[in-house]
Amino acid sequence: MNISAENLSSLVDRVADHVRARFAAEGSGHDWHHIHRVWMLARQIGEAEGAEPQVTALGALLHDIADWKFHGGDDTIGPREAERLLVREGAPHDLVAAV
Repeated sequence: MNISAENLSSLVDRVADHVRARFAAEGSGHDWHHIHRVWMLARQIGEAEGAEPQVTALGALLHDIADWKFHGGDDTIGPREAERLLVREGAPHDLVAAV
């Protein structure tokens, strides 16, 4: 991936800030606290399994970005929203594709 480790860390931080703000008041049970728990658990599993840390972090942070159950059954909305956010935040194409 053609981005420095510092910029990748900053990207994860920016995405986490966006998701935290977006889901702080979510009432469906898929709120920021749920996403944060998934993120921390994914990080532990990823480290144990040798996964790419940024892909693991971003995948966990974005896993509920747009749940199909709340979008008329559209199971493509989540990946589209995740891609939109990552591109807006300057993520390289190969990282977006991996997430």
